[in-house]
Amino acid sequence: DLVCCHRKKLVIASLEEDAEDILVIMAFHALATQYDPTKNHVIKAFKALKELFRGHIYFYYHRNRAPFKEVLQHAEFTIRKHGAEHFIMDSVAKTDLDIEDNKDANQFVSMMTNSMNETGAHYHIVAHARKGDGKNKWAMPGLNEVKGSNQFGIETFNCLSFWRDPRKVEMLQEVREKGFYTKREW
Repeated sequence: DLVCCHRKKLVIASLEEDAEDILVIMAFHALATQYDPTKNHVIKAFKALKELFRGHIYFYYHRNRAPFKEVLQHAEFTIRKHGAEHFIMDSVAKTDLDIEDNKDANQFVSMMTNSMNETGAHYHIVAHARKGDGKNKWAMPGLNEVKGSNQFGIETFNCLSFWRDPRKVEMLQEVREKGFYTKREW
């Protein structure tokens, strides 16, 4: 949406997914279709998206653990040189920081907010929640369940929490197995 609708420039540091996979997923979302190589209109739409993405999406191309300061320097460079307005990092857990250590987590949050204030760009950082509280597998993660320090939620400008409710996943699976509808229909 940021690129296709608003023509914003992004810096993406995905330490968990390859850049090519991210681009394919973004294209599927933008086209709201499944790729079918026999359909000419889909091929033309993918080519048009390729041109739309060119000059608007920049990657820190690294997979697995990376030095946080290097990732941040790359983002700042790209923001300043190419005018990127958004920096997306997935995930802070894949950096060299020990986010369970409050000192490292606080340093991370401080460096990110300072960088954001200096560059004027919007920073979107994925910080995964811990997997349940051990007592109730249905419990929705709260601010204190973000892996690492609760500084991620306290000192950042916005903190969004996404959670997949396992009960709903089980219900959908049960409905699919009974044949009420197929995955393709929803």
